[in-house]
Amino acid sequence: ESCLTRMAEVYVPEGSVERLRCPFPNCGEPMQESLVMDLVSEEMYEKYQQFVRKREIEKLEGVKYCPRCDPSSSFWDSRGHKKELCKNWLKDGSCKFGSKCRFL
Repeated sequence: ESCLTRMAEVYVPEGSVERLRCPFPNCGEPMQESLVMDLVSEEMYEKYQQFVRKREIEKLEGVKYCPRCDPSSSFWDSRGHKKELCKNWLKDGSCKFGSKCRFL
């Protein structure tokens, strides 16, 4: 196990993706996403992408991160459907989107 792999396995789960940097003295460049993908498991890489996306959104003035809109969050299932009931279906027993409704 390389020191880069270990560094990624420590920083990604805690959300410290900005700390993934080149360990060489006087470098400190951010670790490239393709390298992170090669170093960690698929599940860990998905977490990495989620944290990077969240950090980028936080930098935008007037914009906030919403986990309900993020397909990689716990609000979505493996098929890409939201994990909540369709409000139209609950209210009227039908949905104007029919089979294209993205709610379970």
